[in-house]
Amino acid sequence: MYLILSTALRYSVSKKTNSFAFFTAVMATLGIAIGICALIVVTSIMKGLEHKLQISVLDHTPHIVVRANNQDIISILNQNNIKAAIPYIDGDIIIKTKNGITVATVSAIDVSKTLKKDRNFKKPFVHPSIKIIGGYNIVPSYNFLVEHKMENATKLRLISTKNARYTPIGLTPSQRTFKIEEISYIHLPRNQYIINANYVDLRRLLKTPENETYFRLYLEDPFKIQDIKKYLNANNFDYTDWTAKQGDFFKAVSMEKVAISVMLFLIIIVATFNILSALTMMVSSRKIDIAILKTLGVPNKNIIYIFLIMGLIYGTIGIFLGVIAGIPLSLYAKDFLSFLGINLFNSAQDIPIYIDIFNIFIICAICIVLTLLCSLYPAYKAANTQIVSNLVVS
Repeated sequence: MYLILSTALRYSVSKKTNSFAFFTAVMATLGIAIGICALIVVTSIMKGLEHKLQISVLDHTPHIVVRANNQDIISILNQNNIKAAIPYIDGDIIIKTKNGITVATVSAIDVSKTLKKDRNFKKPFVHPSIKIIGGYNIVPSYNFLVEHKMENATKLRLISTKNARYTPIGLTPSQRTFKIEEISYIHLPRNQYIINANYVDLRRLLKTPENETYFRLYLEDPFKIQDIKKYLNANNFDYTDWTAKQGDFFKAVSMEKVAISVMLFLIIIVATFNILSALTMMVSSRKIDIAILKTLGVPNKNIIYIFLIMGLIYGTIGIFLGVIAGIPLSLYAKDFLSFLGINLFNSAQDIPIYIDIFNIFIICAICIVLTLLCSLYPAYKAANTQIVSNLVVS
C-alpha cells in the first residue's frame, strides 16, 4: 500500500516527464474547484430564497383547510406533520369603495378555539381590532391599500354572493359595511394580499350554516403534505391545500434551481474529462516506468490503483479548494458583489443564504464518483502496458 500511495503522489506532483499533462491536470483541478464553488454559492442562495419564500408566503397561506366536525378534527390532528388546527373561514367578496369595485378574499380564524398537538406551537397574532365580535373591522395588508388607493379608517361595503337569499325583490346577496381600523405590514409577493376579519362577523356576512365548520391545519413542513392528503382522501374529507394557490410558483422556483445547478455541474463534468486527458498523457509518457514496475513484480491491480489514486488526488484537491472558497463566498455574497462594484441589494438581509451541509456532501460525492469514472480508462491502459515492447524500444 505504501508503494502505491508514494508512487501515485510522486507521479501527481512531478512535471518533468510531461509538463503539459501536469498543466492539464492543474487546470482540471481548478475547474473542479470553480464548479464546486459556484454550485455551493448558487444552491445556498437558491435554497435561502426558497426558505425565505416559505416563511413569507406559506406562513400567511393556509397549509390545509379541511371541513370537519369536532370529532373528526381530533383524528386528523393525530396524523404526523400536523402541529395545530384552528377554526377558519374565508370567502370571495366584492368590495365597493369610492374608487370603484374590486374582488378579494377575506379570511378569519378563531384563535380562542385553537387545538394544539405541538406544545411549542405559537398562536397566530390577531390584531386587537378584529377580536371584537360585532365590530365589523377588517385588517388588510399594506399592499392592498396601495394598489387600490385606500386609506386607513376607510369604510368599505363588503358584498358576498355566497349563500344569497331570495327576497320579494329577487336574489339578494349578503352585504355589510366594514371599517379598516389597522393595517398589516407583512411582506407578500406582488398582486397578492391578505384581508383579515373577525371570525364571527365573517360567518355572519357569508351566512355560513352552523353545521359547516372548517379548520386551518398548520404543518411542521408544508412541503411534506402527501401523507396527509392520502389520509384526507381515504376518509372523504373536503379540503384544499396550499398547492392550489402557490404550487406553480414553488415549482417554478425549484425548476429554476435545478436548471442552474445542472448548468453549473457541466463545469465539473468538463473538468473531470480534463483529468482523463491528463492521466492518459501521463500514462503515455510513463510507459517505461510502468514496465519497470511490472518487471519488479507489481501486479496489474496495483498499477490500476496508482492511477485511480492520482485521479482522486486531483479531484480531492479541487473539492477542497471549492468548498473552502464556496462557503465564505456564500456567507459574504453581498460584500463580494460590492467589492466588484455590483450594488444590487440595500442590506445583507436581502440575500437569503442557507448553507445545506448535506447538499455540499452530495455535490462532493458526485464529483468523487465522476473523477473515479474518468480515471478508469487511463488506469486500465496503464495496466495493459507491454513490458517487452516498451523496454526494448527504450
